[in-house]
Amino acid sequence: MSGIRLQPGAPRHYGGSNRTIIKQAYEMLVSDRTAMAAKPIGSLVTLDQVFELVEGNLSSEKRADISDIGQRFKDNPEDGGWSLRVAKVICLLEFVRDLPRTETNIAACLVDQVGKPAPLDQVKEAAARLNQAQFIRSTEEGWKLQTAQEKNWDTRRLLQYLMANPPKELSGPNNFTTDGRLKISKKHLH
Repeated sequence: MSGIRLQPGAPRHYGGSNRTIIKQAYEMLVSDRTAMAAKPIGSLVTLDQVFELVEGNLSSEKRADISDIGQRFKDNPEDGGWSLRVAKVICLLEFVRDLPRTETNIAACLVDQVGKPAPLDQVKEAAARLNQAQFIRSTEEGWKLQTAQEKNWDTRRLLQYLMANPPKELSGPNNFTTDGRLKISKKHLH
């Protein structure tokens, strides 16, 4: 919670760490979003469930990114909700110093049952989908959610590349504006 408290615009109403831990543990049991009290013995709290409780303390940009990810992958049967879960874990791990956001560490945060192996394959596949969709990128510290500036930079870099190397179907004279700019529709960007 201390990392969340330090972000710009974060609420300052949290007390000491012991009270915060007790409050979060209680909320984890009774909240409709997590309902751990109704789960069988041996169930573990995963970091994406913690996200459900602390989401309101995050910046509006991070909440919007997570919402966008949920919308983007909700109808993807191959995904099975893993991209959203992985994104929530990455979001919270960004506040933890000295813990690389590797696929192995992310998978460890998603073990939901005692004795169950870490879902490493699902995490790797979800990270690849998120990276391809430009929601996350790899850094020295591991995966991170892309900021709006980083997303814009990737889009600008792609457009510069397309201007220098237009695909054959775009290279005709009808594909340029009167001032020489390349006309690009969304179908060319996918």
